[in-house]
Amino acid sequence: MNFSFENSTVATIAAEIAKEAPRRKRKIPVSYDEPENVKRQKLDIGSLLNIPPPTTDSESSFNSPGSVHFTFSSVTSRSSTPQSTLTSEKNKGGRPRSKIIPYPRNKQLKVSTRIRKDRPFTKELPCEIWQGIFGFCSPSFLLKACTVKYFDEILARNEVTWKLARQRYFDPDMPDPPPGLSEKEYAKLLTCTGCQNCDDTETRRTYWAYQRRWCKSCHTENIVAEKQAFNGSGFERGGQYRELRALMLKCIPVAKYDSWVHYQWVGDYNEPPAWGQLYPNGQRSYYQRSRIDDLMVEFNKSSLNEKSTQEEIDMFFNPKIAANEDYVSKLQAVEDWCETFRVVSKEGKDALKAERAKYYKDQASSMDPPLEPEALAFCESYKRAARIAREPTAKSWSILQDKLYIERVVAEEKLAKKRHRDAVQEFRKQLRQDYDENTARRKNKDAPEQLFVFELAEAVAKDLQQLKAEIADEDLIHVFFRRVYDAYQASDSKPEGKHGKYRLLMDDVRQIYCKQFRSMIKEEIQPGITHPAMQVKCPGCPDRFGTRSFAEHMRHIHGTHRYDGSELSRFFVNCETEEFAWMYLEWPRNLPILAPHHKSTGCWNPDDHSAYQYKDSMCDLFNEA
Repeated sequence: MNFSFENSTVATIAAEIAKEAPRRKRKIPVSYDEPENVKRQKLDIGSLLNIPPPTTDSESSFNSPGSVHFTFSSVTSRSSTPQSTLTSEKNKGGRPRSKIIPYPRNKQLKVSTRIRKDRPFTKELPCEIWQGIFGFCSPSFLLKACTVKYFDEILARNEVTWKLARQRYFDPDMPDPPPGLSEKEYAKLLTCTGCQNCDDTETRRTYWAYQRRWCKSCHTENIVAEKQAFNGSGFERGGQYRELRALMLKCIPVAKYDSWVHYQWVGDYNEPPAWGQLYPNGQRSYYQRSRIDDLMVEFNKSSLNEKSTQEEIDMFFNPKIAANEDYVSKLQAVEDWCETFRVVSKEGKDALKAERAKYYKDQASSMDPPLEPEALAFCESYKRAARIAREPTAKSWSILQDKLYIERVVAEEKLAKKRHRDAVQEFRKQLRQDYDENTARRKNKDAPEQLFVFELAEAVAKDLQQLKAEIADEDLIHVFFRRVYDAYQASDSKPEGKHGKYRLLMDDVRQIYCKQFRSMIKEEIQPGITHPAMQVKCPGCPDRFGTRSFAEHMRHIHGTHRYDGSELSRFFVNCETEEFAWMYLEWPRNLPILAPHHKSTGCWNPDDHSAYQYKDSMCDLFNEA
């Protein structure tokens, strides 16, 4: 089937080709017999529009200067078309698909190099490029890179790269490594963790006097005190080389320790450094065992002995002492810089943590409902986030906020318990202050409130003297205390106390018991026998435990019922002594005592206003409302 096109049709076909070409993303086929420069040209739509209309031959060709050669033919005549023609066929989906015959290309220009995660990059780079890259990395990263053999070989022979990395990561003014340390070993002491003598991985302390990082046990094994240095070698006191002991010690770096054998610094300082602290109990000098052993080996190889002249001694020791002084000065410079850097870094990190915590507290106060800063402190997610030494961001707060909504219920409960404990502690502290003040003021029993209570108790004692024959001895103490309490509460002339009108204390109970009540029954008291009026029972104990004297009963309440959770536990206030807290507590209307004929119920109500039950039911006229 042949096609014939008009000018308008040519423009339509050219537009369709331009429209379909980018969607198919296929290269335009070119004929093999055209020049190389023509093959790589793109489709020129404008040139197609200027082509004269094709004839009605079996094949219609569009040939114009500067354009790509195309040949259109019917699908049925596909077998008769040359290889350079553009053919179209339908796939299973019905969309036309072009069949492109590739042309030979230069393999060197096939594709450009691509870096993908699933395809490792195998192209080797020159060592100079890797050295330049490593110069921008941190020392800790270089130490990780050394675990790869190829990188280890590059870094092993290049100290400049290590130095550039160290200066860029720390400080350009940082001192160079002291003699005996390479840049790699210097980086290990600065950035790594773990003991260099055992398998301990948690050690972080670097002892610059020894240029080693040791755990506590390895550190103790590798140092020796000045008194034990050179023991058994002839340099100790009484040895043949005792006069050379001081010179030997000057050839080795000395480290200063406090009395608890805590490392302070290397060498001697006229004044303690800014980052150190000099304890008032003095310092101790320690040395490294291996350096002492090396020095002893060198001394034994020399020709020095007890008969050597001063010139021979100076020739041996003076160079070593000078070298040691220079070595110690370099160690001090490194240690001073590292400790100062540590202090400054810690201050910077603390400032970032404080800023982070403040930001989270401000944001928590704007939550719905607001979360108090005190409750925020009980949230574990906040604690973890506040320990990060980085500036806070809105994203970090959004992550934390979701966790706080879950934790706030438990945190607020903990805050309520804490506030209750604090209130109790503050109350007890105030009671303690009041106790101390009242104890000093009431020591001579002449305080105004004491005199007023004594007068009331004296009047009650006189009234009971006339009624003793009608009241059982077991009820006498109860009636006495109740009448004194009621008389004080009904009085209109109460003395002034620290916080308004004076309120009766348990100390008033103790004093009027010893002064008025005991005087009232003094004539009936027999030696070695407890008077029935002084026998009471505990309302919190079963009846089988019997009776006790009043003073013993109060000590029993303080020691036995302090933690049982009942109302009797309120009498346990003073934890510093086993004595009853007379000065701490107020006098309740219903004292925690029972008469021998009363039945214990296991509980006690301090505000009980029920009528008192006497032993003899005929004494109803004394019942109190």
